[in-house]
Amino acid sequence: MEHLFSAPPAPGSCFERSRSRWSRKKLLHQLLGENRYTYNSTSVDQQNNAMADSMREKEDTTSEDFYELKKKIDEMNAKLKETCDELQDAESITSCLIKKERKMNGELNKAKRELIEGLREVTRSQSNIGVKQMGCLDQEVFLNACKLKGANGDTEIEAKRLCSPWQNEISGEDSGWYPFKVISIDGGGTKGEIINDDDGKLVALKEEWGIEAYNAVVRALAEYHEYNPARGPSVLELWNFSEDRKASIAEAVETLGEALEGNKGKYVST
Repeated sequence: MEHLFSAPPAPGSCFERSRSRWSRKKLLHQLLGENRYTYNSTSVDQQNNAMADSMREKEDTTSEDFYELKKKIDEMNAKLKETCDELQDAESITSCLIKKERKMNGELNKAKRELIEGLREVTRSQSNIGVKQMGCLDQEVFLNACKLKGANGDTEIEAKRLCSPWQNEISGEDSGWYPFKVISIDGGGTKGEIINDDDGKLVALKEEWGIEAYNAVVRALAEYHEYNPARGPSVLELWNFSEDRKASIAEAVETLGEALEGNKGKYVST
Protein backbone atom coordinates (compact mmCIF):
# COMPACT_ATOMS: atom_id res chain seq x y z
CA MET A 1 0.00 0.00 0.00
CA GLU A 2 1.29 3.38 -0.86
CA HIS A 3 1.37 6.09 1.70
CA LEU A 4 1.12 9.65 0.58
CA PHE A 5 3.19 12.14 2.53
CA SER A 6 2.70 15.84 2.06
CA ALA A 7 5.87 17.72 1.64
CA PRO A 8 6.36 20.69 4.03
CA PRO A 9 5.34 23.95 2.44
CA ALA A 10 8.06 25.86 0.89
CA PRO A 11 9.15 29.05 2.65
CA GLY A 12 7.40 32.13 1.32
CA SER A 13 4.61 30.08 -0.17
CA CYS A 14 0.99 31.15 0.07
CA PHE A 15 0.23 28.48 2.61
CA GLU A 16 3.07 29.53 4.83
CA ARG A 17 1.94 33.16 4.75
CA SER A 18 -1.67 32.14 5.60
CA ARG A 19 -0.55 30.10 8.58
CA SER A 20 1.59 32.93 9.83
CA ARG A 21 -1.33 35.33 9.68
CA TRP A 22 -3.52 32.84 11.54
CA SER A 23 -0.91 32.48 14.31
CA ARG A 24 -0.61 36.22 14.76
CA LYS A 25 -4.37 36.56 14.88
CA LYS A 26 -4.65 33.83 17.51
CA LEU A 27 -1.97 35.47 19.60
CA LEU A 28 -3.79 38.81 19.32
CA HIS A 29 -7.04 37.26 20.50
CA GLN A 30 -5.30 35.68 23.45
CA LEU A 31 -3.75 38.98 24.45
CA LEU A 32 -7.05 40.79 24.13
CA GLY A 33 -8.78 38.15 26.22
CA GLU A 34 -6.22 38.46 28.99
CA ASN A 35 -6.59 42.23 28.90
CA ARG A 36 -10.36 41.95 29.17
CA TYR A 37 -10.03 39.61 32.14
CA THR A 38 -7.53 41.90 33.76
CA TYR A 39 -9.80 44.90 33.19
CA ASN A 40 -12.87 43.10 34.55
CA SER A 41 -10.97 41.88 37.60
CA THR A 42 -9.68 45.36 38.30
CA SER A 43 -13.21 46.79 38.00
CA VAL A 44 -14.63 44.24 40.46
CA ASP A 45 -11.84 44.89 42.92
CA GLN A 46 -12.50 48.61 42.73
CA GLN A 47 -16.20 48.04 43.32
CA ASN A 48 -15.49 45.73 46.25
CA ASN A 49 -13.07 48.23 47.74
CA ALA A 50 -15.64 51.03 47.33
CA MET A 51 -18.33 48.91 48.99
CA ALA A 52 -15.96 48.05 51.82
CA ASP A 53 -15.10 51.70 52.33
CA SER A 54 -18.81 52.61 52.31
CA MET A 55 -19.60 49.89 54.86
CA ARG A 56 -16.77 51.08 57.08
CA GLU A 57 -18.10 54.63 56.86
CA LYS A 58 -21.58 53.42 57.73
CA GLU A 59 -20.22 51.37 60.59
CA ASP A 60 -18.31 54.40 61.86
CA THR A 61 -21.40 56.60 61.50
CA THR A 62 -23.61 53.97 63.16
CA SER A 63 -21.12 53.60 65.99
CA GLU A 64 -21.02 57.37 66.49
CA ASP A 65 -24.85 57.57 66.47
CA PHE A 66 -25.07 54.64 68.86
CA TYR A 67 -22.66 56.14 71.36
CA GLU A 68 -24.35 59.54 71.03
CA LEU A 69 -27.75 57.96 71.66
CA LYS A 70 -26.39 55.97 74.58
CA LYS A 71 -24.91 59.17 76.04
CA LYS A 72 -28.29 60.92 75.80
CA ILE A 73 -30.08 57.93 77.39
CA ASP A 74 -27.56 57.89 80.24
CA GLU A 75 -28.09 61.63 80.78
CA MET A 76 -31.88 61.18 80.78
CA ASN A 77 -31.61 58.29 83.25
CA ALA A 78 -29.43 60.41 85.51
CA LYS A 79 -31.94 63.28 85.40
CA LEU A 80 -34.80 60.85 85.98
CA LYS A 81 -33.07 59.39 89.01
CA GLU A 82 -32.40 62.88 90.34
CA THR A 83 -36.07 63.80 89.83
CA CYS A 84 -37.20 60.60 91.56
CA ASP A 85 -34.94 61.36 94.50
CA GLU A 86 -36.35 64.89 94.71
CA LEU A 87 -39.91 63.52 94.58
CA GLN A 88 -39.14 61.05 97.35
CA ASP A 89 -37.67 63.86 99.44
CA ALA A 90 -40.74 66.01 98.74
CA GLU A 91 -43.08 63.15 99.67
CA SER A 92 -41.16 62.60 102.87
CA ILE A 93 -41.34 66.30 103.74
CA THR A 94 -45.06 66.41 102.86
CA SER A 95 -45.73 63.37 105.03
CA CYS A 96 -43.92 64.98 107.96
CA LEU A 97 -45.83 68.24 107.48
CA ILE A 98 -49.15 66.39 107.36
CA LYS A 99 -48.31 64.56 110.59
CA LYS A 100 -47.31 67.82 112.25
CA GLU A 101 -50.46 69.52 110.99
CA ARG A 102 -52.64 66.72 112.37
CA LYS A 103 -50.83 66.90 115.69
CA MET A 104 -51.23 70.69 115.84
CA ASN A 105 -54.90 70.44 114.88
CA GLY A 106 -55.43 67.88 117.61
CA GLU A 107 -53.75 70.11 120.17
CA LEU A 108 -55.68 73.14 118.91
CA ASN A 109 -59.01 71.31 119.14
CA LYS A 110 -58.16 70.16 122.64
CA ALA A 111 -57.29 73.72 123.67
CA LYS A 112 -60.49 74.95 122.05
CA ARG A 113 -62.61 72.45 123.98
CA GLU A 114 -60.96 73.51 127.22
CA LEU A 115 -61.58 77.16 126.37
CA ILE A 116 -65.23 76.44 125.68
CA GLU A 117 -65.64 74.67 128.99
CA GLY A 118 -63.85 77.44 130.82
CA LEU A 119 -65.88 80.22 129.20
CA ARG A 120 -69.16 78.43 129.91
CA GLU A 121 -68.28 78.32 133.59
CA VAL A 122 -67.02 81.86 134.17
CA THR A 123 -68.55 84.20 131.57
CA ARG A 124 -71.90 85.89 131.84
CA SER A 125 -74.56 85.80 129.16
CA GLN A 126 -73.94 89.49 128.41
CA SER A 127 -70.26 88.90 127.56
CA ASN A 128 -69.16 89.83 124.05
CA ILE A 129 -67.03 86.67 123.74
CA GLY A 130 -68.65 83.44 124.77
CA VAL A 131 -69.98 80.08 123.60
CA LYS A 132 -72.75 79.58 121.08
CA GLN A 133 -74.72 76.44 120.40
CA MET A 134 -74.74 76.26 116.60
CA GLY A 135 -78.17 75.73 115.08
CA CYS A 136 -79.94 76.88 118.20
CA LEU A 137 -82.91 79.19 117.67
CA ASP A 138 -82.96 82.58 119.32
CA GLN A 139 -86.13 82.48 121.38
CA GLU A 140 -86.05 86.27 121.72
CA VAL A 141 -86.96 86.54 118.03
CA PHE A 142 -90.10 84.47 118.54
CA LEU A 143 -90.94 86.49 121.63
CA ASN A 144 -90.86 89.68 119.57
CA ALA A 145 -92.93 88.01 116.84
CA CYS A 146 -95.57 87.04 119.38
CA LYS A 147 -95.67 90.57 120.76
CA LEU A 148 -96.03 92.07 117.30
CA LYS A 149 -98.82 89.70 116.44
CA GLY A 150 -100.58 90.38 119.75
CA ALA A 151 -100.64 86.82 121.00
CA ASN A 152 -103.14 86.08 123.75
CA GLY A 153 -101.89 85.21 127.21
CA ASP A 154 -98.28 85.03 128.31
CA THR A 155 -96.10 85.94 125.32
CA GLU A 156 -93.07 84.17 126.77
CA ILE A 157 -94.94 80.90 127.06
CA GLU A 158 -96.36 81.39 123.57
CA ALA A 159 -92.87 82.11 122.17
CA LYS A 160 -91.49 78.97 123.80
CA ARG A 161 -94.41 76.93 122.50
CA LEU A 162 -93.69 78.25 119.00
CA CYS A 163 -89.89 77.95 119.16
CA SER A 164 -89.65 74.41 120.51
CA PRO A 165 -91.27 72.59 117.53
CA TRP A 166 -89.09 74.53 115.09
CA GLN A 167 -85.97 73.58 117.04
CA ASN A 168 -86.98 69.94 116.77
CA GLU A 169 -87.54 70.36 113.04
CA ILE A 170 -84.08 71.86 112.61
CA SER A 171 -82.32 69.07 114.50
CA GLY A 172 -84.41 66.44 112.73
CA GLU A 173 -85.49 64.82 115.98
CA ASP A 174 -89.17 64.52 115.13
CA SER A 175 -89.31 64.47 111.34
CA GLY A 176 -87.49 63.83 108.12
CA TRP A 177 -87.82 67.43 107.06
CA TYR A 178 -84.95 68.43 104.76
CA PRO A 179 -85.51 71.90 103.27
CA PHE A 180 -82.35 71.94 101.11
CA LYS A 181 -81.76 71.71 97.38
CA VAL A 182 -78.70 70.67 95.40
CA ILE A 183 -77.06 73.23 93.12
CA SER A 184 -74.05 73.32 90.80
CA ILE A 185 -71.25 75.53 92.11
CA ASP A 186 -69.59 77.86 89.56
CA GLY A 187 -71.25 75.97 86.73
CA GLY A 188 -68.88 73.03 87.20
CA GLY A 189 -69.28 69.47 88.41
CA THR A 190 -69.01 70.43 92.08
CA LYS A 191 -72.32 70.17 93.89
CA GLY A 192 -73.51 72.08 96.91
CA GLU A 193 -76.65 72.51 98.97
CA ILE A 194 -78.57 75.62 99.85
CA ILE A 195 -81.83 76.22 101.68
CA ASN A 196 -84.90 75.86 99.50
CA ASP A 197 -86.77 79.14 99.82
CA ASP A 198 -89.83 77.57 98.25
CA ASP A 199 -90.17 74.96 100.97
CA GLY A 200 -93.78 74.85 102.13
CA LYS A 201 -93.07 75.03 105.86
CA LEU A 202 -90.72 77.98 105.50
CA VAL A 203 -93.16 79.85 103.28
CA ALA A 204 -95.96 79.29 105.83
CA LEU A 205 -93.71 80.44 108.68
CA LYS A 206 -92.90 83.69 106.89
CA GLU A 207 -96.55 84.38 106.12
CA GLU A 208 -97.78 83.70 109.65
CA TRP A 209 -94.97 84.99 111.90
CA GLY A 210 -93.07 87.44 109.75
CA ILE A 211 -89.64 87.80 108.19
CA GLU A 212 -87.70 87.93 111.50
CA ALA A 213 -88.93 84.51 112.62
CA TYR A 214 -88.32 83.17 109.11
CA ASN A 215 -84.73 84.50 109.06
CA ALA A 216 -84.04 83.04 112.50
CA VAL A 217 -85.12 79.56 111.39
CA VAL A 218 -83.20 79.80 108.09
CA ARG A 219 -80.04 80.88 109.91
CA ALA A 220 -80.34 78.09 112.47
CA LEU A 221 -80.88 75.59 109.64
CA ALA A 222 -77.76 76.79 107.83
CA GLU A 223 -75.62 76.64 111.00
CA TYR A 224 -76.83 73.20 111.98
CA HIS A 225 -76.31 71.87 108.46
CA GLU A 226 -72.78 73.29 108.32
CA TYR A 227 -71.61 72.09 111.72
CA ASN A 228 -73.57 68.88 111.95
CA PRO A 229 -74.72 67.57 108.53
CA ALA A 230 -75.29 64.10 110.01
CA ARG A 231 -77.81 65.63 112.43
CA GLY A 232 -76.15 64.45 115.62
CA PRO A 233 -75.68 66.40 118.85
CA SER A 234 -75.39 70.15 118.40
CA VAL A 235 -71.90 71.70 118.24
CA LEU A 236 -70.54 74.41 120.52
CA GLU A 237 -68.47 77.23 119.02
CA LEU A 238 -66.46 80.15 120.37
CA TRP A 239 -68.44 83.22 119.35
CA ASN A 240 -68.07 86.97 119.19
CA PHE A 241 -71.61 88.10 119.93
CA SER A 242 -70.94 91.79 119.44
CA GLU A 243 -69.75 91.21 115.85
CA ASP A 244 -71.86 88.08 115.22
CA ARG A 245 -68.99 85.86 114.07
CA LYS A 246 -66.66 83.15 115.27
CA ALA A 247 -64.30 84.24 117.99
CA SER A 248 -60.59 83.64 117.64
CA ILE A 249 -58.57 81.60 120.13
CA ALA A 250 -56.79 84.78 121.18
CA GLU A 251 -60.09 86.54 121.90
CA ALA A 252 -61.33 83.59 123.92
CA VAL A 253 -58.09 83.34 125.93
CA GLU A 254 -58.16 87.06 126.69
CA THR A 255 -61.82 86.92 127.76
CA LEU A 256 -61.22 83.86 129.92
CA GLY A 257 -58.20 85.48 131.56
CA GLU A 258 -60.17 88.63 132.34
CA ALA A 259 -63.07 86.60 133.74
CA LEU A 260 -60.77 84.53 135.94
CA GLU A 261 -58.99 87.65 137.15
CA GLY A 262 -62.30 89.30 137.98
CA ASN A 263 -63.61 86.25 139.78
CA LYS A 264 -60.34 85.96 141.71
CA GLY A 265 -60.69 89.51 143.00
CA LYS A 266 -64.31 88.87 143.94
CA TYR A 267 -63.41 85.72 145.84
CA VAL A 268 -60.57 87.44 147.68
CA SER A 269 -62.75 90.39 148.71
CA THR A 270 -65.36 88.09 150.18
